[in-house]
Amino acid sequence: MIASKIAGMLKEKDNIAIVSHVMADGDSIGSMLALYNALKKMNKNVSALTGDKLPKVYSFLPGFQDIRNCDSLRDKNYDLLIVLDCGSLDRIGLCSSIKAGMIINIDHHITNSNFGDLNLVDAKASSTGEIVYQIIKLMGVDISKDEAVCLYTAILTDTGCFKYSNTTLATHQIAGDLITYGFDFGKIHDMVYSNYEYDCLKLLGKALSSLQLYEGGRIALMELLYDDFKGINLEDISTSEFIDYARDIGTVEEAAFIKETSLGEFKVSFRSKRIVDVRAICEKYGGGGHIRAAGCTITGDLKYVRDTVINEMKKALKDEMV
Repeated sequence: MIASKIAGMLKEKDNIAIVSHVMADGDSIGSMLALYNALKKMNKNVSALTGDKLPKVYSFLPGFQDIRNCDSLRDKNYDLLIVLDCGSLDRIGLCSSIKAGMIINIDHHITNSNFGDLNLVDAKASSTGEIVYQIIKLMGVDISKDEAVCLYTAILTDTGCFKYSNTTLATHQIAGDLITYGFDFGKIHDMVYSNYEYDCLKLLGKALSSLQLYEGGRIALMELLYDDFKGINLEDISTSEFIDYARDIGTVEEAAFIKETSLGEFKVSFRSKRIVDVRAICEKYGGGGHIRAAGCTITGDLKYVRDTVINEMKKALKDEMV
């Protein structure tokens, strides 16, 4: 069993680096810090690393202040490099320069390229946090409140508060076990989902003002353009939840959020409710994710990107309704 082998290697090796993907989310940060805290308790020389800035909304997680930029450890050699929640190695950005004797790839995306020397990819798991929970158990480490908070946050955010289709019986059982460690799970929800920065709400207003419906209200599209970010401090802002407003319109089955991240480059997030496989759309453009939540990057001018996204969604909806 790969999970047992990975747990054994984590117990055996002493110098370990753990990295999250670029533009890290709650699952990648929560999973990384849960494993980091568990290994620290085992007196391992462990580093939690990132290649870019992290959203401060997750700064309440135990160990967050210990996360270091990989540039500061570029010349260090590790026994193991643990890559979490990444479908491909390029998703760790600048951290790809980290030197290690072995790469261990732990993920739950079906599009994972199995880039590691050891690969644990469980597409049935709701989140990477769910897999890391099992590994910590296999390591024989007693989960403490700190690890429980990190794992619960990872699972909560990647299941959309347990409402996405990736939520299973096992997901609820694990979450139930984590709650027994005595943290305030309602407060975690508030910290993640009810903790907006003023500039974030201004951006949300701009995104909502762009909202358009197509196909009799079955498709929704919203966007933010490069100029919309002028004068706004982006360091503490996450726009990852904006698309939920489009998806949650009663008539909508399929939604997309186009965000111009640099001139001529657009990050596109897709969501669906019940029938459309949005991951299949994203795979055409080098992206991926889940059946009901996925993303990709498309380059070109705004008209091309907008037309491409609308046409892909229309085709996907038509194909599923045949």
